[in-house]
Amino acid sequence: MGDKINWKLNPLNGKNEEGFTLLEVLAALSIMSLSFLLLSIFTEQASRIQDEIKADRQIEWHLFLNQLEYDLSDGRLKSVHRDEFSAEKPAEDGQSETITYERYYTLLRRKVEGEGHQPVLTKLQSIRFEEKEEGLLITAIFQNDDQYQAELKIQSR
Repeated sequence: MGDKINWKLNPLNGKNEEGFTLLEVLAALSIMSLSFLLLSIFTEQASRIQDEIKADRQIEWHLFLNQLEYDLSDGRLKSVHRDEFSAEKPAEDGQSETITYERYYTLLRRKVEGEGHQPVLTKLQSIRFEEKEEGLLITAIFQNDDQYQAELKIQSR
């Protein structure tokens, strides 16, 4: 009974042990598994959002082309510059009206008789209009690097 154990020098008291307990390993694995699960969910959602943005951009582009074809159906090109063009179209009152499409910062806007501000394309990086023999060539590059091109047949000046 007289034997006392000196806990400060005893290697079995737990103070000198190295390594992880089973509980620490399970906690680390749980945190790592949760991180991978959240990362996979995030990448799947990012991919889905990117697809929806691309679909929205395509819809916007086709709506722009429909509006443009309507505007130019009976009209003729008046002037074409790098980032804007004008066309002349017969109006309902027998006169003619000038319709202008021009770049305005990151938008392409439509104006009638120099008035109005109707955005028809948004988030543009660049747009280029070129007069061809039988019409107008339009090349648009959006901020997400999507590129669209269309050639419309229209009567020249």
